[in-house]
Amino acid sequence: MSNIRKRSTFAKFIQSYRINRGLLLGEMAERLGIGSAELSSIEGGRQGLDWWLLDVIRDEYPDINKDDLTDAFVESRNEQRSAGRD
Repeated sequence: MSNIRKRSTFAKFIQSYRINRGLLLGEMAERLGIGSAELSSIEGGRQGLDWWLLDVIRDEYPDINKDDLTDAFVESRNEQRSAGRD
């Protein structure tokens, strides 16, 4: 059995958003009120995301496409369920 995990749609989306805006992982994590290790785990697909953090992202980054953010989140939750990782 492989230990390789497929990164979720949300993980790819949030990392791409951060990098495209020139934000360091620690900067974004601080603004979101979480640790950089937690954000790294989210981006790496090792940790899921809670709804409350989705709201914080929307509030802290008003330029983010909220529809794309929500779609990526929902798709990732569906990916977790279909993989049995809910």
